[in-house]
Amino acid sequence: MRKLFGVTKVNSSWRFSSSLVLPEPVMEGYYDSTWNVEIVPGDEYQDALDSELSGYLHWVEENSSNNDDLEEIDRLADEFIESCHEKFRLEKVESYRRYQEMMARSM
Repeated sequence: MRKLFGVTKVNSSWRFSSSLVLPEPVMEGYYDSTWNVEIVPGDEYQDALDSELSGYLHWVEENSSNNDDLEEIDRLADEFIESCHEKFRLEKVESYRRYQEMMARSM
């Protein structure tokens, strides 16, 4: 029996020693950024949240004037999808035609 790195070798099979103790991780010099988190009281937090949400809603309203751009993008996407569907249909027809030719040759 031979011990190697806390593992006992018995009959050519490796087994973990029951006395194997793993050291605790060393936390010296460890820093967690959440230690400096400022906790804001309820009312102030709600006011800050409302202000942030209000700013976002104003931004959405300002950018909704670009609705024409969005409609153009949707139209182009629909055209692209339609052209892909048409190509798939043509490929399917061509594949079926080749299959029919192959079947005719085999008879």
